[in-house]
Amino acid sequence: MSDAEARENRKNGFFCLLIGFLIFLQIVITPQAGGPHHYSMIFPLPLLAFAFLAKSLYTQFSTENLRRLAVLLFGSAALCLFVINVHNTAVYLFHFRTNPRYSPRWSPEIYSLSHYINEHGFEAKSVICVDWGMHNQLHALAPKKLRRRMHDFWPPFKELGNKNWEKQSAVVNHIFPKGKSLVLTFAASKETFPETRRNFLDSLSTHPELKSHLVKEFWFAGEKIYELYEIFRPPDGEHHKSVTPQQPPLPTQIVFAPNSDGLDYHRMSSGTQ
Repeated sequence: MSDAEARENRKNGFFCLLIGFLIFLQIVITPQAGGPHHYSMIFPLPLLAFAFLAKSLYTQFSTENLRRLAVLLFGSAALCLFVINVHNTAVYLFHFRTNPRYSPRWSPEIYSLSHYINEHGFEAKSVICVDWGMHNQLHALAPKKLRRRMHDFWPPFKELGNKNWEKQSAVVNHIFPKGKSLVLTFAASKETFPETRRNFLDSLSTHPELKSHLVKEFWFAGEKIYELYEIFRPPDGEHHKSVTPQQPPLPTQIVFAPNSDGLDYHRMSSGTQ
């Protein structure tokens, strides 16, 4: 191998290392991005860097004994990587064979949910995901025209309980436009962030102008995984016209109960609508 080829291999190796390091740095500085599925973005850059640099370094050894030593070292490192990957693959396969339960975030029931959303999503002005772990799959499985109506609002729902009444109302008014919206959330105890579902249900109970009802539940292997709600916000003025004088005035300030999921109040309110 010529010196030019060796330099090219070193250049390629350092390029792979640099890109891998930049991706790793981006993961580190991004909030809540420490999951293993994020680190998989780095693969196979370290392996490519190892191959390029090993080939370049091998050519720098002038004697046959040093080259044999380099082959032994690099071969051992490559063998270790291979054994580790085989072991990890075997662990994954064993887990799939012995544990039929799925994490709610990876449940096959997502296909049934996606089919329903793709069929009825155009009837709503927006399709809203309350919790983390649904939007990306549904967005990928949806037709292109429907994707424009799909929104991943788990960050504002997660922080909604920490805001005062005025800011809560502003967020709720932004999330739920006039007309019908479809809202998706995990079932109780299946949430990624429990406060998202709790704050969503509390927002329904504290904003009576939002007419809501549970449309459909999605079950898999005897467990409820997803809940689908229909939310309707009437045009301006329509809600106020329907309020009779006998009804008590709305409170001037309401905050979300920190330990309440709002479900009982929501069910009671839904039954009277």
